Amino acid sequence: MVLTPRIRRAGQARIHAWLKKQGARSSAAVATAAVEAAESQHTIVPAQHMGESIVAALAREVLTLNEELAELDALIGQKVAEHRHTRILLSMPGFGPVLAAEFLGATGGDLTVFETADRFAGVAGLAPHPGTRAGSPVITTGPGATTADSSGCSTSPGFRR
Repeated sequence: MVLTPRIRRAGQARIHAWLKKQGARSSAAVATAAVEAAESQHTIVPAQHMGESIVAALAREVLTLNEELAELDALIGQKVAEHRHTRILLSMPGFGPVLAAEFLGATGGDLTVFETADRFAGVAGLAPHPGTRAGSPVITTGPGATTADSSGCSTSPGFRR
């Protein structure tokens, strides 16, 4: 199965339409690149069909993984919707179901770890932290210990700005 002639025959518009139907990102750019590459290739190398088969198998795996990720996102969205703080979290800019679930997981669902609303707003990135410069990364070692430019601490994914 040599794909290069098939890509040339199909053309950019049909390949773009097919990729878009499959949910591919940047389908127009990918279709254009594929057709340009096919038009510039005039030599068939031994075992080329093996490489094409491998690429096709990998593409199928990527599509399957995308479907599984969409299913997981839906499941996360359903589960996080059950929590009593979800409405509050989703009302904040940048919070979606996945980040809300991550945040609830990092805090154990107990927002009292922040002691005050101001502290919560600071960790959520909605208010400045004392001693920080504009644009400086916020580094956390947990819900109660946020520092800026602190060395040796890891950035907690639950408290991204």
